[in-house]
Amino acid sequence: LNMYKQHYYLILSILIVIFCFAVNINAQSSEANQKEFVRLMNQNKWSQAKNGFRYPSFMKHQYIEDVDNSIFNAEVYSWNSVQIVNVGYLGAWSLIGEGYPTVNETIAYNITIKNITYRSERNGIYSGYTADGRIFYMKTILYPSGDPNFVGGMGTLTVIYPKSYQQSVEPIIDIVQHWKPKKLRTD
Repeated sequence: LNMYKQHYYLILSILIVIFCFAVNINAQSSEANQKEFVRLMNQNKWSQAKNGFRYPSFMKHQYIEDVDNSIFNAEVYSWNSVQIVNVGYLGAWSLIGEGYPTVNETIAYNITIKNITYRSERNGIYSGYTADGRIFYMKTILYPSGDPNFVGGMGTLTVIYPKSYQQSVEPIIDIVQHWKPKKLRTD
């Protein structure tokens, strides 16, 4: 019986060491990614998106249709865990009830809002946390319907990033905050 206890404690000790090593490697990898992002942002050139905003040229661009089986499409610019998401047009559904965005709402593919910690409806600015623990910063723009008494829909520009990236993402946040589409999109 004593021999089994010794084996048990030996195996448990080995598992603890492996777990600590894995956590350390993950932390180092995350820190390396953050340092690489800072380096890329510091030497970055900017590109112009077709919906009136600039984005870092090193970010990969994708067009994603039917985001999470919802009824909108998105232009996504990403680098690892940092994403810029532009939804050119959300229909009038986005203005019904509490309006968009709300908690548990999809803001990008497989990314939902956990909570909203800041909102300025007058300026269309919203910020908070996603369900996966990252920060989001969003600007919404209302589009006219052609009838002066009604709004036709809305567009959004959102940056999503880990909290530790806050300082290096500030130039992108500034772009989101001041975003004004060149023309109204209806697609």
